[in-house]
Amino acid sequence: MFGRFAVMVALLLLGDGAMTSTPQPPAREAAASPQAAAPRSPRNASYAITARLDPGSRTITGDEILTWRNTSNAATSTLRFHLYFNAWRNSESTWLRERRLSGRLSEEPRISDWGWIDVTTIRIIGTDSAAGDLTKRVRFIAPVKSGKRIRGRFRLDSIDEKAPGQLLLRHTVTVEIEGEDKPALTAEWLGLIFI
Repeated sequence: MFGRFAVMVALLLLGDGAMTSTPQPPAREAAASPQAAAPRSPRNASYAITARLDPGSRTITGDEILTWRNTSNAATSTLRFHLYFNAWRNSESTWLRERRLSGRLSEEPRISDWGWIDVTTIRIIGTDSAAGDLTKRVRFIAPVKSGKRIRGRFRLDSIDEKAPGQLLLRHTVTVEIEGEDKPALTAEWLGLIFI
């Protein structure tokens, strides 16, 4: 079914390392000639993916090297990855619930049609293993299901005097969803207080 095929096409990050070979970064593109065809969008991302199909368990494991270049003038401290095919993870995914509520779901998918992406490791290549391992810093942004209760946890991390009469407060904020393993939100909040 489409969901299983999509998982193969959309392997987004690093799998469980069970590959027999490691993907290689893509070769650099040759410089475009002045006579090049119509302008293209910026080539700021490329993907090198290896994958292995296990027909017995109906799973695909893989590794991916994502090479990304910031083409803007502004620095970034976050990257967002869309795990689109988690829409077919189970009957309670946001996509399926919305289709059901809108009346656009003609029939419930069979369990054998489910497909999803599990990200098990994220790391930066070229750094030592401890500094380059970003797995523990991954935060999944999850919608809150209708009727679920949430709880906000706030931790005051620091108070710094920015200027006389001005205090900068840094908080870590986590919004937990009742009965869910992953939070809906983890963020750093900044507040400037004038005293």
